[in-house]
Amino acid sequence: ALPAAVALLVFAEPLVALLLERGAFTAEQTATTAAITQVLALGLVFRAAAFFHYRVLHAAVRPWLQVGIGLAGLATHLLLCQLWADAHGARGVAWATTLSMLQSALLSLLAALWILRWRWPRGLLPELGTLAIVAAGIAAAGGFLRPLAWPAAGAGRPLHAALALAQRRALRGRDDGGERLEALESIRAEYNQWKYGTACPRLQRVLRVLKQEPS
Repeated sequence: ALPAAVALLVFAEPLVALLLERGAFTAEQTATTAAITQVLALGLVFRAAAFFHYRVLHAAVRPWLQVGIGLAGLATHLLLCQLWADAHGARGVAWATTLSMLQSALLSLLAALWILRWRWPRGLLPELGTLAIVAAGIAAAGGFLRPLAWPAAGAGRPLHAALALAQRRALRGRDDGGERLEALESIRAEYNQWKYGTACPRLQRVLRVLKQEPS
C-alpha cells in the first residue's frame, strides 16, 4: 500500500488526465480530482496500517474491539463531513475520510500494543525499513520523471499533444479534413509553447495545405 500511495501522490494529476480529461471533463476538474486523489492516497496508508493491526486483534479473539474502533472512525468521519462538506466540498470529505482512517490506525495500534503487553516485535522493524526504502525510491524516481512527462501548466504539456494526436488518428475515419487540420494546428501551437515558451518561434507553420482546383 505504501509504494502505491507514493505513486498516486506523485502521478495523481497525469493519471487523472490520462483516464478522464476529455470532453466535458476540463483541466480544472483534473486538478481538483488529482488533489482529492492525493489526500485519499494518504488514507490508503493509514487504512493498510489499521488492517495490519487488526490481525493482532483477530489472533487474540477480540473482534468487538475492532468493531468499536471502526464505529469510532465512522463517527469521526460523519462529524468532520458535517463540519467541512459545505465549506470545502469534495476536498473536505476526502480529508474527513483520511483523518478518520488515521484515527483508526492509531487506535488499532494502541490496542495491538496493549494486547502484546507493549512489546514491539523485533523482526518487524527490518521489514518496515525495507518498505520505507522502496517507497523512498519510488518517490525519488517519480520526482525526477514527473517534470519530463508532465511539466507545469504554463510550460505546455507535450503529453497532451501526443494523446490528442493519437485520439484524432483513432477517429480519423469519422472526421472530415477540416477537423483534422484544426487538431493538428492545436497540437502545433501546444508544441511551440512547450518548446519555445513565450518567445516567438522561428517556425510558425509546420503544415501547408494546397488546395487544388477541380479539373
